[in-house]
Amino acid sequence: MNATMCRFLLMSASLFFFVFFADGSTVQAKDAPEILSEINKLSASERKARLIAGAKKEGKVIYYASGNVRDNQKMVIAFKKRYPFLDVEYSGGGGSKIVQRTHTEFLAKHYVVDVVNSNAFRMPTLLNSNVLGRYESPHHRNLLKALTDSKLRFSPLYTTAIVIGYNAMEVPAEKAPKSYLDLIKPRWKGNKMALDTEAHSWFMGILGTMGEEKALEYSRKLATQGLVRRRGHTLMTQLLAVGEYNIQIESYLHSLISLKEKGAPINYVVTDPLILRPPSAVGLAIKSPRPHAAALFIDFLLSPEGGQKVFAAQKRWPANTKTASKFTVKGVKTWAPLLDEWLPKQKQVLNTFDEVFGAKAR
Repeated sequence: MNATMCRFLLMSASLFFFVFFADGSTVQAKDAPEILSEINKLSASERKARLIAGAKKEGKVIYYASGNVRDNQKMVIAFKKRYPFLDVEYSGGGGSKIVQRTHTEFLAKHYVVDVVNSNAFRMPTLLNSNVLGRYESPHHRNLLKALTDSKLRFSPLYTTAIVIGYNAMEVPAEKAPKSYLDLIKPRWKGNKMALDTEAHSWFMGILGTMGEEKALEYSRKLATQGLVRRRGHTLMTQLLAVGEYNIQIESYLHSLISLKEKGAPINYVVTDPLILRPPSAVGLAIKSPRPHAAALFIDFLLSPEGGQKVFAAQKRWPANTKTASKFTVKGVKTWAPLLDEWLPKQKQVLNTFDEVFGAKAR
């Protein structure tokens, strides 16, 4: 075999394994889930060594994430302290924009992103197009089961407890509602209660805990109570604190605790069962050009001593049950939407909510 033929065969082999784009991204002969599935067959120490060795060659991880930019940047800093040899190229935005960007790039075969974060209920677009691939982290066994995708195409990072918030100056603790059913009593009628115009997670919980028939009967009675309708939980909790209304029906526990610690005259009622929001979730891009770095990053986000500790410090309810947080609640039953059951019902839930309560603020 002459030198020219050897060079040709070597070039052909290289092209078989990788296709290079102008921005440096690559398409590998094997998709990321297949590569990582093989690595997961190794012992824990061998697995970690293989991931680190591969990640050092890859050099970075590209991360698209929704949510608070400052919080995401703190997470990136914490990760880089653990793995200083890896850069993290973080790109933020709203949940729908993150999903749309990821989906558009995938359809264009522009395989750049490694790890994607958004609310779990925004993931169907990516799941239906097979944008995300199966990945089983060693931490999966400790994640809240109800919030975990059965096919492991994404993993829950954290959730939020939904409670009834009230203004303590206007409502003494002994007269505060004890349950959602109390809110349809005559004393709460007439612009005394507020409900977000997109309180879909709360409504899903009402349907799930009461059953559809009873939940709809209850919701229609609640809708006649003269509710204040606004958009934005942070704003609504701030308005609750200054007394614009007495009750915030769908309140986030961490927001109430934060304001209460700062001296705001607010308190809250933990219902039993306690409704949890669909989680913020993270998934592996099936065409990730840097699967080893992606696996290290996801493992870090799910680990109790890593990302979950950061989420707890950010006043979230960590998905890893081994992580302590004062923003979790013990002693009551919790209800969380089983994703396999509720994802297909998502559109129906949104439409029914708008039909019962109206879609616009007033």
